[in-house]
Parts: sequence; C-alpha cells; structure tokens
Amino acid sequence: MSVEFGADIERIDFVHRARCGKVADLVLSSKLLLMQPSFLPQTAISQHSKNVALLVYLFTLFFSVIPGLVVYVFFRDDAFVLSTGKEALNWSITMLLCSFVLSLIPFVGWLLAGVLYCIHVICCILGAINARKGWLYRFPFALRLIA
Repeated sequence: MSVEFGADIERIDFVHRARCGKVADLVLSSKLLLMQPSFLPQTAISQHSKNVALLVYLFTLFFSVIPGLVVYVFFRDDAFVLSTGKEALNWSITMLLCSFVLSLIPFVGWLLAGVLYCIHVICCILGAINARKGWLYRFPFALRLIA
C-alpha cells in the first residue's frame, strides 16, 4: 500500500483549509512545500568542508579579513566553504568599517566599539558551531558587499 507524497499533501491541505481559513492555509502550504524532496539538500557536506568552514570562523576572530579572503581565493570548488568564506569576509569588512567609524567618536564610540567586539566574538562562535554541523550561518547585520 503506497501513497504518493503529493496526494497526501493535497488531502491535508484540503482538510486544513476547510477548518482554518486562508491565513492558516498559506502557513500550512508553505510548511508542506518545504518538506517536499526537491527542497532537501542534494549532496552531503564532507567533513573536510565542515572543518575548513569551522577554521574560517575561528580564524576570523583573530585575523579579521585574511581567512575569508584566503578561502574566497583558493577554495572555489567547494560551494559550502566558498559561501562560508564570503560570509566571513563580508562580516570582517563590516566590522572594520564599524570599528573605524566608532574609533573616531570619543568615549561613547570607544565603549560601543567594545560592545561591537563582544558581538563579533559571539557571532564568530555561533558561525563556527553552525559550520561544524554543516549549516550555513548568516551574520545578523553584515553588509553583503561580496555576493
């Protein structure tokens, strides 16, 4: 006894639409659409790629732009590592620009630069944790200069 995945979705969608109305229908449809096999990742990320991505985020803590730039230039063949390098490079450039602007403002800017550095440490650690799991991490307020 086999049931097609699409037919099951239509049945659930019809029952849910009859009960809840249009707003809930949109939410359920989007959740069911994300569960379809075409939206699942097609290839597994290798352990080497996860390790390189982890090192990029950890080295970004200490060397700023250099790790992201090295990965962006030399690791063009691996999509996961390349996107991690781009994200780390964008984050580093954003941190450099913000730090420069805040360093020009006496006292308050210097305190905010310290807060910015704490945010930098936290976000890089979160990126490293996500990279270890094989997930892409987007920094919260990074300028997307390198697409």
